[in-house]
Amino acid sequence: INAEYMGKGTTSVFIFESMQQGVNTVIEMNNQIPGVVISAGQINYPSISAYPLNMNLKVDYTISFTPMNKVPAGGGMEVVFPPEYGPSIDQCRVISGLQTIDPSVAITCKSTVSGSIKKVTISGFANFIPTQVQLKVYALNPATAGPTTHFQFRTYGDINNPDSIIDETLTGGQITISSVDAPYFLGVDMYYPHSNLTLSQTGPLDIRLFPDYTRALPVQTLPPATIQWGQVWLQIPLWWGQTINPPIVTTGTKPFWNTSYAVQLFKFYTSDVQGLGPCELPISFQNIIMPQIAGRWDFRVLTFANTTSAPLEQDLFTMDIPIPALTVNTLYSTNIDRNDNDAVLRLTITVGLTLPQEGAINLNFTTNDDVFQNIAGWQEDLGFTIPAAGYLKIPCRVAISGNVVGYPGSGHSQVRCYVFKGSSSSNKTALIQVFGFASAVNSGSQIDVDVPDIKMCNSVSRVCQITVSTAYTISKADPYTLNILTVPVTQSVLDPPVNTDINTGLTQPTFTPTEICLIATWTFSFSVPVAMSSGDHVLIKFNNAKNRFTFAFTGITSN
Repeated sequence: INAEYMGKGTTSVFIFESMQQGVNTVIEMNNQIPGVVISAGQINYPSISAYPLNMNLKVDYTISFTPMNKVPAGGGMEVVFPPEYGPSIDQCRVISGLQTIDPSVAITCKSTVSGSIKKVTISGFANFIPTQVQLKVYALNPATAGPTTHFQFRTYGDINNPDSIIDETLTGGQITISSVDAPYFLGVDMYYPHSNLTLSQTGPLDIRLFPDYTRALPVQTLPPATIQWGQVWLQIPLWWGQTINPPIVTTGTKPFWNTSYAVQLFKFYTSDVQGLGPCELPISFQNIIMPQIAGRWDFRVLTFANTTSAPLEQDLFTMDIPIPALTVNTLYSTNIDRNDNDAVLRLTITVGLTLPQEGAINLNFTTNDDVFQNIAGWQEDLGFTIPAAGYLKIPCRVAISGNVVGYPGSGHSQVRCYVFKGSSSSNKTALIQVFGFASAVNSGSQIDVDVPDIKMCNSVSRVCQITVSTAYTISKADPYTLNILTVPVTQSVLDPPVNTDINTGLTQPTFTPTEICLIATWTFSFSVPVAMSSGDHVLIKFNNAKNRFTFAFTGITSN
């Protein structure tokens, strides 16, 4: 067993003696056999954490580690900070893992700085049996962004002997420093930005701003007194704006001084009669332009005193504007078979927020059954043969305000429907997307979408539903949703099926004219085998291998 507590390095020389059997008479001796090199043990599971890790910010670090070997009473432990750290390291506290020798005497945990070496040393503890040690210490984050070099950890058999190292780890972990310079997150209480406006309107935005007691902003002073001032920055989200520059910013009836606005950022100074303390009136920004769409909008506020090189405090607030519900007039299937391949999905919506030219209508189909929510999953491909690219253009009928679109000469000739494959393993929904509008579709317009060959959802006992939304863009990752509603599909989960194939009275269909690339009138003749009532459907499915239709259907009559 290697020597305990001796520390790393070379042992003393060994002595060799050979003696005659049965007596202690030395025949030969060598007392200069070189010692062996003892290596230090390991420090296991080192961990360094702190928040926030921004440049030049002093924060409370939590440091944990587990030595491999015992450390005797009188020994010590050491954590060496990387050289990037400044001299401000203090208030070390042992949280767990060590016992005192004398209950009336606390364990010593002190920080020392000697040139570029900044370290924390722990001593005064009882015999230590390997377990996790945790300590806390305040440190000033480095002034350089990016990953630091490694922290180092050591234990000693004798705290006063730097050569008595027992365990040592020179690569004890790194942390990464953010480039945001010296913020105090959550110090400013940006209590509640609010507005009584609706989307796209212009009006006031009010916020409540409560600085920390120790970081109130001063009253503006002018020469010949010592100049002092406070400044507030408010960064508003993209899609927001304002109409007057310089902007009008007030607290109560008092205007702020020297206001400005550029690139989503307001700047203003405290007035010569009013600073900014921990209990203030709302700050009002006049003539704010609300965004065109709802969603979660992030506002950032920063305060400064006498310099803008580093903020006193900053905070982030998220205003959550609920997405308005979409008016879904109709959503149903023409068939009621589970997993049926011939169902036609019919959707009728009323446009809420104006659907822009670059926008889309999205139909999301969950691919997973949800027993607790009584929701049935859909096929990942919705019954279509989707290539490796993961999407496919599919046939559909789209009408806007009663006018069929998507063919040459129609008002929106480039409207198309695509299906995107989902994934049950990654909980990714299948998606049908309608886009290609030639111009904006105004609020109040009715849009009809018919998609054939949808394979119905899997379950008989649970509800099939679709989340229908209109979006500002065709992006699937970040669509900027305008209106949204989750709707159950009616007539879609009954079993057994009650559809009936038509086998009687069926004759060869005819069409006129017979030339290609012309709109033709097709005539079908068949007998209905069972009585039909209002709400029933007739599904006529064309063989895609023999017929290719580039124009949409424009009408149907019957007798």
